[in-house]
Amino acid sequence: MVSPAQSFTTLKFFNGTNGEEPFAAPVEGLDGNLYGTTQSGGKYSSGTVYKITPQGVLTRLHNFCKVSGCPDGAMPQGGLVQGTDGWLYGTTWAFGADNAGTVFRISTAGKLETFSSFCTEANCGDGAQPQSTLLQGYEGYVYGTTLEGGAYGWGTIFKTADIN
Repeated sequence: MVSPAQSFTTLKFFNGTNGEEPFAAPVEGLDGNLYGTTQSGGKYSSGTVYKITPQGVLTRLHNFCKVSGCPDGAMPQGGLVQGTDGWLYGTTWAFGADNAGTVFRISTAGKLETFSSFCTEANCGDGAQPQSTLLQGYEGYVYGTTLEGGAYGWGTIFKTADIN
């Protein structure tokens, strides 16, 4: 039963060009806009980072690459977290320099930088294919998990460099 006092408003429809298949909820930025990822769609069909205003104006900030070895990665499945430095941090599930996903940061204006690439080689200690949303700890590190890889092949918990 739905309460008559409740309201529901669709802000925007994903149409392929602006992204497809968002896995994670968006995060509210310090500027009041929402920021998120789609795992596919966009210019290269490999996912996007988007910004949407509370009024429903959606802007693609980044189109992820479709080519194996592409340094920015592809198919982000986790959400974003805004660090204390103002950048948005996230992961991609595929590609990157070592073809097993990346950790990236992106400014609210759309400038993307890759922090690291995960490895598909046997005995690669860093793991592979991150899918979860990251977390910034109180001391400034960004933490996450990988689905696979690591010493036993069953994933890892990782932290990035201090971003404070």
